[in-house]
Amino acid sequence: MAVLLPTLTKKFDRFRIFHFCAIGNGLLGVISYFAGYQNMIVFYALIILHGICMGSLMVIQKPTSGLRQSLTPQNRHIYGALRLSKNPL
Repeated sequence: MAVLLPTLTKKFDRFRIFHFCAIGNGLLGVISYFAGYQNMIVFYALIILHGICMGSLMVIQKPTSGLRQSLTPQNRHIYGALRLSKNPL
């Protein structure tokens, strides 16, 4: 998915791709639940598609998400304390 992301973002908005992958991920999970484990070929195909959707969600997320994104001048000292502690979050 990482290889296709530049091409897809030229045609579609990242927000739209993210929502498509999130909805596809949920639908494939429900289909996998009801399909069961009886037919292994169908099960593996659904798991592969599920993994592609999940990987797409991880690639599309911004790299600045997490602790550093929430830093403001008021709470910058918290990150410095976490960096200096022996057991950071």
